Amino acid sequence: MATTDAASSSLIPAHSPFSYNVGINYESWDGGRVGRVIANDLDAITQNFKLIRTYHDAAVGTSDPTAPIIEPTQQEVISYVLAHPGLELSMGTNNNALANGGYGAPWSPGLMVDPAYTDQWVAMIIEAFGSTNAVEENLKMILLGNELDANGPPPGDPLFETYYSVWIPTAFQNLQTSLANAGLGSIPISTTIANYGTGNVVSTSISSFIETNWSASWNGGEPIVLYNQYTPDNGSSTDYSSVISYFESLATTFDGALAPFIGETGFSTLYGQPGQVTVYSQIFDWLNSQWDTGHKTVPLFAFDAFDQPAAWPDVEKYYGIYTDSGSLKPGLAAILPSWLTTATSTYVEGTAAAERFFAKPGNDIVDPGLGDDVLALGGTSARYSVALSGAVALVTDLMTNSTDVVSNVQALEFADGTKALFATDQTHIAALYEAMLGRDADSAGLAFWASQSFSGTTFDAMASAFTDSAEYAARSTLDDSTWLAGLYDNLLHRAADSEGQAYWLAQRDAGVARHEIETTFILSAEFTSAAHDLVDSTQWMGLVGGTLPDLPAAHGPSS
Repeated sequence: MATTDAASSSLIPAHSPFSYNVGINYESWDGGRVGRVIANDLDAITQNFKLIRTYHDAAVGTSDPTAPIIEPTQQEVISYVLAHPGLELSMGTNNNALANGGYGAPWSPGLMVDPAYTDQWVAMIIEAFGSTNAVEENLKMILLGNELDANGPPPGDPLFETYYSVWIPTAFQNLQTSLANAGLGSIPISTTIANYGTGNVVSTSISSFIETNWSASWNGGEPIVLYNQYTPDNGSSTDYSSVISYFESLATTFDGALAPFIGETGFSTLYGQPGQVTVYSQIFDWLNSQWDTGHKTVPLFAFDAFDQPAAWPDVEKYYGIYTDSGSLKPGLAAILPSWLTTATSTYVEGTAAAERFFAKPGNDIVDPGLGDDVLALGGTSARYSVALSGAVALVTDLMTNSTDVVSNVQALEFADGTKALFATDQTHIAALYEAMLGRDADSAGLAFWASQSFSGTTFDAMASAFTDSAEYAARSTLDDSTWLAGLYDNLLHRAADSEGQAYWLAQRDAGVARHEIETTFILSAEFTSAAHDLVDSTQWMGLVGGTLPDLPAAHGPSS
C-alpha cells in the first residue's frame, strides 16, 4: 500500500465543503463544440465525477447587466444537478463581478462592488435552484471570478491597487452579507489564484484577505482558496513532481491557517495523448497514497472535462479528458480510481449554540452537541427513512442510499416540513447517569432513554424518573460532602473549588433537594462547554442487550 509523506499529508484539510475528494471543471459554453448537449455531457461526466465546477453565473450581453438573470447554460447545469441527487456544484462568477474593462476599455468597479447587485444576484440563484434549501443542498461553494491575479487591472494600471485592495474585498463582503440575509450564510465564498508567490501581490493580498475574513460558519471555520498549477514548459512537461512540490509549498506557507485546494490541473493533449495518461497517472498515484491513509485527499478539480476547439492559444483547446462523444480519452479509464464517486464520511459536530446543519452525501456521524439543533435534508420527507438504532437515529436517503448516524439533534427539516427527532439530547441522558446515579450509562440504558426521547420525553420528565428510581434512593445514604465531591468529579471531572463547595452545601442546608442541584449542574455552562467529551456517539449505533437502569415500570420499555 502506498504511503503519504508528511508534506502531502499537510494538504489534506481538516474540513471540506465537498463530499467528494476530486471534481472536474466543466465549461458550460460550447467552446466551439458543434452539437454539444449539456445533459449528455453531464451524463458522461457523472459516471466518474460527482463534484462539478462551473465558470458562469449571470447572463452576459443583456440589456441591463445590473439586473442579473441566470446564464442559460448554467441553468441547464443547475437543473441537471437538481434532478440527480448526490451531485455537488462549485459555481464561479464571471470576472466582471469584480472588475469591468480590459481589452482596450478602461477599468471600473465590478458588478458585485454594489451591494444592491449582490442582493439581486442571490435572489437570482435562489430562483435558479427553486428554493434556499435546494441551494444549500447542491451549491457547496461560490468562487468569485477565476484566476484573479491574471484577470483585472494589471500592475502599472492606475487602478491596479484599487482592484485588489478595494474592489475584490468589497465584492466578497457584499456577497457574504447578501447570502446571510437570504438564509444562505453557510455557503462559503472563495476564489482561484493562477500563480501564488511573494512577487504576485494580488495572489498574496487576496489569500490573506480571505483567511482573515473567512466566516466561522463556513467549512468548520477553516479558510479555503483554490490554486491552479500545470506542469513546466507551458504544460508540455510530463513530470508532475514540480506541481506536487508547488502545492506542498503552499501548505507549508499557510501552515494550517488556510487550506489550499487545487482549482485546476491536468495536461493538454496538444502534446500527445500518452503525455496526458502519464500526467494523470502521477496525479492519481499521489492522491491514491492520500486516500489509502484515511479516505481523504487534497480536494482537486481536474481540468478540463471536454476539449474546447474555439479556445486560444492552441494548448487551451485540448485539456479535455472526455471526447465529444462522452467517452474518456484513450488510456484514462484504467487509471481513474473507483473512489472518485464515493462520498466521504465525516463527523459533523457543533457548539453549544442552537445550530442548523445541512446533510451531505455520504455516511456521516452528526453530533452537534448540546443546543436546539436542526438537521436540514434535501428534498421531501418521502425521500428518507428515519429509524432508531440503539441510542441514535439512522436517517437514510433513499435516493443516494447513504445513512447518517444522528444524535443530539432536535428536529429534521425537509422541503415539506419539519419532524421532531430527539426531545432530550443524548448527552443530557448520559449526564443524568453521571450526576444522579454516579456512574457511566450502560448501553441498553442509553438506548432505552434515547427511545423515550425519540417519542418526546423531556429532560425534566427523565430527571424525575431517575429521582424516583431505587438506584437513586440507594445513594441517599451518602453524606452531603461525599455526594457533592462525587458530583463535581463525575460530571465536571474536577475537584470542587472551595467557594463552590461552600455555596452548594449551604443550599443543601437551606433545604434545596439534591436532584435540583444535580440538574442545575447538568444544565450549567461549565458542563455544556465540555459536553462533547462525555459520550462518544460513534459507540451508540446498534446497541443492544445490557441491563436497563432500575427505574419505575411506567418509564420502562413497552412489552
